[in-house]
Amino acid sequence: MVRRRRQILRVVTALTIAFLSPGLPRALTDEETFREFRFNFVNPGARALGMGGAFAAVADDATAAQANPAGLQYVLTPEFFLEYRSIDQDTTIDRSNLGSLSVDQSTGARNLPFLGLTSVSNPDTTSDPSFVSFVLPMRRTVAGRRIRIAGSRQVVLSEDRALSSGGNATEARFAFPSFPNTVNGSTVEAYSVDTLVSGGRSADIVYWNVGGSIDLTRDFSAGLTLTYATLDLKSDTLTEVIDPLQLFLDPTHPRFPVQPSMDVYSTSADGKDSDVTFTFGIHLHPDSVFATGVSPWRFGAVYRRGARFSVPEETFLNGAPNLMFDTTIVVPDRYAISASYRSPVHWLFSLEIERVEYTDLLKGFRTGVNYLTGGQVAGGAFGINANQSVEFTINDGIIPRGGLEYVFWPGGKGSRRLALWAGYYRTPDDRIRMLHFNSDDSSVNAAYMEAFRGGEPADHVTGGVGFEFGPSSLRLAGEGSSEGRQFVGTYTYRFGTGR
Repeated sequence: MVRRRRQILRVVTALTIAFLSPGLPRALTDEETFREFRFNFVNPGARALGMGGAFAAVADDATAAQANPAGLQYVLTPEFFLEYRSIDQDTTIDRSNLGSLSVDQSTGARNLPFLGLTSVSNPDTTSDPSFVSFVLPMRRTVAGRRIRIAGSRQVVLSEDRALSSGGNATEARFAFPSFPNTVNGSTVEAYSVDTLVSGGRSADIVYWNVGGSIDLTRDFSAGLTLTYATLDLKSDTLTEVIDPLQLFLDPTHPRFPVQPSMDVYSTSADGKDSDVTFTFGIHLHPDSVFATGVSPWRFGAVYRRGARFSVPEETFLNGAPNLMFDTTIVVPDRYAISASYRSPVHWLFSLEIERVEYTDLLKGFRTGVNYLTGGQVAGGAFGINANQSVEFTINDGIIPRGGLEYVFWPGGKGSRRLALWAGYYRTPDDRIRMLHFNSDDSSVNAAYMEAFRGGEPADHVTGGVGFEFGPSSLRLAGEGSSEGRQFVGTYTYRFGTGR
């Protein structure tokens, strides 16, 4: 019986630690505030969003500076582009209960041990001028080849997250058979200890771009965008052990023969960093194959190298400095190939396959920052021994994208042009999960593997509408998925005659 109780305690402890450790994508350390990072991997522009992001072969305006620089060749006159994007992500509240705090009112019997977990990730709705670009077609050519030059600014990430929402907070509550009963109003409950986590994170990643394209042949072009990337990060967490009866501090308590050395633990990251990266693209438009001199087919391929950042972070025990290190933030590298077909009059169809190197997220991944996983509590007797091996993994992912465009002229050809878009894409499981935990107890191993299991793919449905009037165009698009919603509005102005 004693052995069984010890095994149950170890499982409960493991689950508690797992709750306070990384379980969601893009965690950079195992702090609660870094559980989620939502990079926007859809190409800029309402037209791109409306078509599900299947745009590497379609991009023919100022957004090509990021979607596929080789597509800048289609910009025939100087062009200004402005995008405004609003992202509304759903608040995630996960609860899990093992056992119960209820007490039989007549006998005082309890169904213990008990573990209650609540994880809250509450993002603010963000609205930003997320992309601005200007493209200048060069009047002079290089060896008879046309040149396009573009400058742009893109917001890759803009997030504010909190670990609470309304009356819900990130916390872990637990109780064991040796805990006393307490009276909560008219209800008798088992006494529990509450580990409450508060804090939040603000992060902004901005790309400053200079790019260009060149026609290498009549049917083939290449483009390159150089990027100066900046990060501004601020993150703070505070973990408090709420134990009014101080059972953790009682040296005679049978469950805690080695006592915790703290009851307040905090982390703080505040810094800026920059990196230089690039986007390279090629575009095939086999015009020479067709008698009309214009191909209905276009093909594109693009490689986007993600930025790498590092900011200083510090941990504190009961207000005293404890540990200093650098927190690494990596934007994953991405590859994409795309093909599109335009019908003679109204329709455009586009497909794209994108590969995302999610394994880049593990570069600089650090465990042991959370006070439990770092063995700060009771020298590891209650948490994870710092000398034990904890391994995490994640799979690179494939994102299929598809979109269509329908163009018509309400007043006949030559009048104002209207366009409708619809699209779809599917994001894979991109959660960091546990690969190995070094423990002799199979129950503890099983608990960890279950707590750090993978996530689920998400389906994204998109749509939009665009209006062209003279040298200007106005476009609106939106997206809905199980992860949230986003809306984009863009304005384009072309200096000179139309295309």
